[in-house]
Amino acid sequence: MIQFLIFFIILATFLYTQKDKIIDKFNSKIEGFQFSNIFSLEKPQILKREVNLSVEGIPVITNDAMNDFNNVLSQTIQEFIPLRIADQPSFSLNNLSIIENKEADLSIVQEELLYNAITGNLKTPTKQNKKQFKNLRFVAGLYYETFILLTYPESGINSWKDIKGKLIGFPSKETGSYMNGIKIANAYGLEAGKDFKYINVNSMNRLANIFFQKKVDAIYLTTSNKNTYLLNLAKKMSLKFIGTSDIDESIMKSYFPTGSVKHINTNNYYTNINTASFIKTYATRAVMICHKDLDTEYVFGLTKTLYDRSETLKLTSDGYLFNRDKLNLVEDAFMPSLMAIIYEKIDYHPGAQKYYNTIYHSFETHLPLPLIDIPDENENTIHSHFRYKSNDDKKKEEIPQLTEQQIKSLYYI
Repeated sequence: MIQFLIFFIILATFLYTQKDKIIDKFNSKIEGFQFSNIFSLEKPQILKREVNLSVEGIPVITNDAMNDFNNVLSQTIQEFIPLRIADQPSFSLNNLSIIENKEADLSIVQEELLYNAITGNLKTPTKQNKKQFKNLRFVAGLYYETFILLTYPESGINSWKDIKGKLIGFPSKETGSYMNGIKIANAYGLEAGKDFKYINVNSMNRLANIFFQKKVDAIYLTTSNKNTYLLNLAKKMSLKFIGTSDIDESIMKSYFPTGSVKHINTNNYYTNINTASFIKTYATRAVMICHKDLDTEYVFGLTKTLYDRSETLKLTSDGYLFNRDKLNLVEDAFMPSLMAIIYEKIDYHPGAQKYYNTIYHSFETHLPLPLIDIPDENENTIHSHFRYKSNDDKKKEEIPQLTEQQIKSLYYI
């Protein structure tokens, strides 16, 4: 009897530790390909907070199926203001529709996707959604997600140009990563399905596994450096990060109007300082949005909370998956001077705008300050497609071009 009990405990323990392998083994059929899962990358540990889901009237924020970092931020915000996280995870493009249709109240999405949804340009190789989303409103900017093409040293890929004839792995077709990756390829003059093959997977764990097994030549992600799968891959194999340094910035801007030039800091993944480098790439912000009909006073309080607790949110961001040897901090995240800025064609929720008016109302231009942008090399003015719209700005005029000295004179914290 004792021997049977010991055997049962050992068997149960083994099955539990191997559950991800077993699940992936039987559920790894992807776009006609069949892959075996030889290991399971460890998944991020997210602290659970009990919420009374039976309480009516508490706004709901979407549950991100591919970005656990967003869910961690939602849980942190949940500590300071009434908020429920949706039970059912969903992908980025679905989250936009969920907010548009008022099936949830709030979401953290990529600014580029938000812009495309509002302008009717949610385009992928398989479909184009020309519907203009009318109910999405901006609350605050949070942090940046960079464009990363990940390959291995012997793949022969040194640039996006080199993916011709290769097999590229993407997350689900309903994600910003997939949409952005296809657009980057287009910017380089490459057409998906014609110049290169690609597959989509609905699990980050499977995407990491097929890359680890070298079943694909590269994978693409739009992500922050707080990605547990990239960190785990860096522990298990040599990686090569590909950015967008070899393409004209004006071309990237034409494909990604809300994007910005950023860098991939490889020291976030490797502890050996001799292997560290900063790779130029493009990035889009993660922003918080809501439905236009969400209560104005609630959104006012939420926006105020994001500002008042910006240091706490920054500490949460930096602390998530932190490695002191790699110093993998989240750069340019939760900066009060930038959180109010949004691309010119995106509207603010009245509650957010009400709060921004209270903290910036003393300035005639109603600009969040400082306005930080990259000046043209041959000019002494700073151009920006971003602005803060005040309620007093009835005609929604474009903000004036300001000299760098004028902007510095407006700076305050």
